[in-house]
Amino acid sequence: AEGSVLSPPGADGMVKPAPWEAQLALPGVPEEQQLGYAVVNIDDGRESVVEIIATPIVAMDIDTREPVAIGTLVLGFDPIEFIAQRPAGAINNGIWLNGRLHLPSLAEPVRTGLAAEVTRALAEPGREGNSFGVQVAGVPHSLFFKRLNPGSLYPPAYEVCIYPLADLLT
Repeated sequence: AEGSVLSPPGADGMVKPAPWEAQLALPGVPEEQQLGYAVVNIDDGRESVVEIIATPIVAMDIDTREPVAIGTLVLGFDPIEFIAQRPAGAINNGIWLNGRLHLPSLAEPVRTGLAAEVTRALAEPGREGNSFGVQVAGVPHSLFFKRLNPGSLYPPAYEVCIYPLADLLT
């Protein structure tokens, strides 16, 4: 009822949850399905983004015969794999989540700068998605973003796409 994640017991009666499992918790049992994203470490030490869906488990109250949410089933889907190397002139895409941009085709300093630009754009009232111009390594790009999980109790996640404009400007 408090939204915490329940881990199954191990041989010793205790299981230490993975650090990323805290991202699954909600403030309580949701009344409707929720879509979210979690950052997990994968085998080679890199980070990846996992899509998660939380669905309420409903039971019938014996006295009132009303449906009551008693828990939540959370399903995770394979990490979203972004292509690290794309041909020149191609759209690059990733996910902005919790102030960080997960877009492996770009170097870390570039991702950090773009994440700050997206964060500034999202701070503008009523902005759920849009586009604006940015410079990436001195090359003009259009950056597009759109919320992937509107209305969710999970933190907002945005798909971010950048498109180089160099060929169009010559």
